[in-house]
Amino acid sequence: MTDLPTILMAYEDTLKILQENFPEDVYLNASTDLKTTARHENLMVELFQFSYVNLEAFSERFKIKPSLIYLTNELKFSAEGGHDHGFFFIKIPKHLILRLFELIDPNEWVMKLDLDYVKLNLNFLANNFLTLQGMMKESVNKFVFFHEKCHMIHRRKLKDEKGILGLNLDSHDKSKFSIFLHCLELNADQYATYELLDNLVTFYIHKYYKATRDRKGVRLILICVLSSVFVLFTLLFKKRIEKAFYTDQGSHPHPVIRILEVSKTVVSELNNSLPYVFQTFEEIEPFDYKDIFEECLFVTSQITSKEVGFDIKNEFFDILNAKETEINSYLKLMEDYSKTESVLFRRGEF
Repeated sequence: MTDLPTILMAYEDTLKILQENFPEDVYLNASTDLKTTARHENLMVELFQFSYVNLEAFSERFKIKPSLIYLTNELKFSAEGGHDHGFFFIKIPKHLILRLFELIDPNEWVMKLDLDYVKLNLNFLANNFLTLQGMMKESVNKFVFFHEKCHMIHRRKLKDEKGILGLNLDSHDKSKFSIFLHCLELNADQYATYELLDNLVTFYIHKYYKATRDRKGVRLILICVLSSVFVLFTLLFKKRIEKAFYTDQGSHPHPVIRILEVSKTVVSELNNSLPYVFQTFEEIEPFDYKDIFEECLFVTSQITSKEVGFDIKNEFFDILNAKETEINSYLKLMEDYSKTESVLFRRGEF
């Protein structure tokens, strides 16, 4: 991993690029340092360090360059990945990262859960892992980055396949339904899920299981990491969850659909690779999707209910019970459309 002085210098170089190549307001909205008010003083440094190193290797390998990542001081919850002024870019608001930190970091919600979570935390500490909350914060930050990285793939493919580098996806009227943009968002979620799973298995499950042989703990790790993504969607789309459910509006799928799709992908992918996950050829009982999903919603509700003013588990099942047929029709529409849309990420390409 690149050392701290090199990372800080890389961020200064990024700010210089913004100042010299982008409109003044872009530079003025960028965070001029990686400092934070959070108790975890290296929170932004670690996020930029991981993202910068990952993006540098990715950009070089797949010729998505020049590329850069930076943090902004904008008081908004949405990150962005795209292309402008000759650069592929990802920008992430500090405000989003801090809010996720403030929700996930406290111990109070952990203490409301089953004692198995407390035991898992103790096992983490005994084996020199991050804390449970540390793993969740790291995971959700990576998911944000991976999602936006996929939008860079979309831009690159637009250039390669349609000759349109400057197609401004952000100029779309977000009050109107766009099957293309809905499909891009679900595709970026899928890409982020694959990347996050790779990190989850490599850096947590393999190490934890090797040290403890605790399969119940692996289940809880999966629940906590998936819950961190649920927290993101609940926070990002609080207003959309509170309003009427939709499948035919705007540029982004309803958060309930995104939560449903990410969780299905995670459990399905893990169940299809159990020998690799547990590093054994022994027969292993697959993860129970319904059990994992409901527990994730419960954990998410403990973290977010005070912040958003509703219980995400209740909201989710109210919508699912009333709109299951509509959701299935929408997902079939997305599946059919994605078969013909050439700019989408395809597994094995990147």
